[in-house]
Amino acid sequence: MAIEVKPDTQRLVEDEIRSGHFASADELILKCVQAWRTLILPAEVAASSGERCKRAAGRIRAFRKGIRADRQGTSWRDYAHLDHRF
Repeated sequence: MAIEVKPDTQRLVEDEIRSGHFASADELILKCVQAWRTLILPAEVAASSGERCKRAAGRIRAFRKGIRADRQGTSWRDYAHLDHRF
């Protein structure tokens, strides 16, 4: 696999290898991906699922109140009964 990176990124990787923090670019990438999977990814998933729940709850509350679904003033309940008018 060939990976193209910006010159700044390449310098950063080379500096980390030169400093002895990592033996190779491969090791640096592997450690970063492992850290992302264990530290960052679970937090992102939890935050995004929490946000989805909040948005869904807001939509349910709006539906129950009959808040208008569009600018023309059609309510969600009106949309639900469109088929019954024809």
